[in-house]
Amino acid sequence: MSLISTRFHAVMLRLSIFVLLTFLCSCASTIKEVPAKHVVMFDEYSRLLDPTGNTECTNTSPRLCEGKHLSSSDYLPLDAAQEERYMDELLAGVRNAKEKGKKLLIFVHGGLNTQTGSVKRVKKLTPRILDAGYYPIFINWRSSWAFSYFNHLFLVRQGEEMTALGPVSSPVVLVYDAGRAVLRAPLVWSSQIYGWTESLPGSGLSDDLNPREAQLMDAQTRDLAKAIRIMPGVDKRSDSETASSGVSWFVLGPIRMLTAPLIDGFGTSAWDNMLRQTQLLIHTMKEYRGARPTEVGGLARVMNQIKDQVKALKERSRDWEIMLVGHSMGTIVLNDLLRDIPDFPADTIVYMAAACSVRDFEQSVLPYLRRPDNQTKFYNLSLQRRAEEGERNYMDFVIRGSLLTWIDEFFANPMTPTDRTLGRYVNFLRTEQIFSPENLRGRVYQKEFNYGDSVSKTDPQKHGDFDRCPFWEKDFYSLVPPSQDPKLFCSDD
Repeated sequence: MSLISTRFHAVMLRLSIFVLLTFLCSCASTIKEVPAKHVVMFDEYSRLLDPTGNTECTNTSPRLCEGKHLSSSDYLPLDAAQEERYMDELLAGVRNAKEKGKKLLIFVHGGLNTQTGSVKRVKKLTPRILDAGYYPIFINWRSSWAFSYFNHLFLVRQGEEMTALGPVSSPVVLVYDAGRAVLRAPLVWSSQIYGWTESLPGSGLSDDLNPREAQLMDAQTRDLAKAIRIMPGVDKRSDSETASSGVSWFVLGPIRMLTAPLIDGFGTSAWDNMLRQTQLLIHTMKEYRGARPTEVGGLARVMNQIKDQVKALKERSRDWEIMLVGHSMGTIVLNDLLRDIPDFPADTIVYMAAACSVRDFEQSVLPYLRRPDNQTKFYNLSLQRRAEEGERNYMDFVIRGSLLTWIDEFFANPMTPTDRTLGRYVNFLRTEQIFSPENLRGRVYQKEFNYGDSVSKTDPQKHGDFDRCPFWEKDFYSLVPPSQDPKLFCSDD
């Protein structure tokens, strides 16, 4: 990557985020004592970053920044000395956690996360996860809409960064996105109407999925070792909730008629660039240029070091539990990791509202689960299907539906059911036959949460609710009824 490319990229990124965020924030935020040994954070080039601040640093290398966090500024890559020290401390933390009897949890967030937002999550959740007996490591990556769309608009052309062609062709790209929004508007509107009917009380599963759900329910009463275990959710909304949703649908319908095509037109390109970011975490663009390189992506390098440490510790004590958790697009990152590092010793894998396609999962996680002597358990967590279709955001001014609905209906272009998102319950039912052989099916769990205000403390109601909930607790992700224990409540605190 050239110096010109780096400077151009930084300038365009700052400009785009500044325009979007200036009216929201005019000062840097202070996130005191970021638990750096619990996070590995990467930029768009898969370089390991300093998560302790990006402005007004109080230290210089080899110490970390320990400064403030400004949304419109990039976080700084670690130099060689800092990275070596950083990884030594992180791996030492893993060893100490093992000695203290804490289980290891690795969490990957999804798309539409700002860098500062992901750091705040680390700060907020680390104490809670430690108290629950887990040692967390968060994988933070660049996934905000602003960053992704402006990369698409000004820099990336056919998968390559083009610092000359990008800015020159940006007006054409902008017109193309606007044209997509206009020309596809009738399709978007019809999809919205269909989705609304699917979210109405009384709307059941389609005729071909009802018997499939019944077969799965019956199989788990006969031979659990050979059966996928499922727990369907229930729509528990009150009459007033459904009435309020209906009134809002009609009253704000004209506004959604205007905003829905815009999300389709300008969201699709951002989605494509977020997918590009997930791939560059493992294999950077440097690997495809010049002589055959030996350097791999920063995430692959870090995870191989963690894998080596974990495998050595597991040899001494095989009952040490290792858990991988991915939310939304974080599941795409985990798919790539398990495909690239197939001997990573995970005991439990939890996918929450998985934005990966069924096909991607089939080509990455299933071969991992089929490896000899593998006993890993896989949990797939989904919103209740009517919550999926009827999710309301931004005061109901935009397209209804969860992000997974947007992906399936607008952003992606599925050719078959296996190209749809794994995280939707109906997609899982339609493709459950991919889980074979029978001894593998006994290690697969599908949980659909309940829907309604009465269960909002214990069950996620929106796509973004999952990391508000205690996803590290077995009572949350396993197939048991909601607990009324306050420590298992979903909360912003």
